[in-house]
Amino acid sequence: MATMLAALLVMYALALMVEKCSNEAPLKQKLARVEEELYKVRNESKIVKREAEQKLKSAGLREAAATAEAAAAAASAAAAAQQQQQVVTNEPPEHLLQELESLKVRCIPNFDLMQLPQP
Repeated sequence: MATMLAALLVMYALALMVEKCSNEAPLKQKLARVEEELYKVRNESKIVKREAEQKLKSAGLREAAATAEAAAAAASAAAAAQQQQQVVTNEPPEHLLQELESLKVRCIPNFDLMQLPQP
């Protein structure tokens, strides 16, 4: 009985390790992809900022300074947006709602979606 219990415990531990390893690979791939996109956005931001500074030095115009600041702000905002995680909502996509409406009109003429109980 004790050996059977030990065997079950070992099998359970192995199953947990296999599950963890199988979940890590996709997450690592997604993290690598997001970091690569962030790296690209930061490089583009630096390039835009450098080009704007060169225009400012060559032209000496105040408008170029404002453009450089706006470009740097836009690039940093893009980098910040890349860093933020996407929020998962429970709302269905708009095209699915439209399809439901069209099916509702065609199949069930007196059906009202608002009468259904909300979860």
